Amino acid sequence: MRYLAMMSILVAATGSAMSQGRTKYETVPDHLVLVAIASQANCPLKIEDATFLKRVDKRGVLVKYRLRNVSNKPIEFVSVMIRYSSGTGGNSMPMPRVKKVLLPNETLESASEPIDYEIVGVYKPDQKPSSSEGLKTLCILLVDKVLFTDGSVYEDPKTLDALDRFLQDFCNR
Repeated sequence: MRYLAMMSILVAATGSAMSQGRTKYETVPDHLVLVAIASQANCPLKIEDATFLKRVDKRGVLVKYRLRNVSNKPIEFVSVMIRYSSGTGGNSMPMPRVKKVLLPNETLESASEPIDYEIVGVYKPDQKPSSSEGLKTLCILLVDKVLFTDGSVYEDPKTLDALDRFLQDFCNR
């Protein structure tokens, strides 16, 4: 019995210590920052379950998503672009993923930081929400480049350029 109690305390202490070392994020509600996934014809990857996270302890954000290989060929390199528009212009952030070969129908979890992190709740702005509180930022995810193990490549520069022009024109209105 004493052994079981000591093991329980050790497991609880280890879990607490591991949690303290993690970077903490809060989920940002969609009505403040909307994450949209671009649908690209013939794209060998599907982006799923995208979430926008705000760092708790200091400035910083993380866009979390999952990639699924919907092609019939293994993939060795992926680059996902993130375009932000908050009314002042667009911004891009390439998210390369080179971890392992991604086989057909396999998934890959993303993170822009190679560290362990923890989602601790939902972000609440300091000020009281008003009835006029609206969308502050649109975050659009799209596949930029895919390199297959056989050397073939999927790219969609026309869609990326068109999105950039659209965001620039929209924000300049």
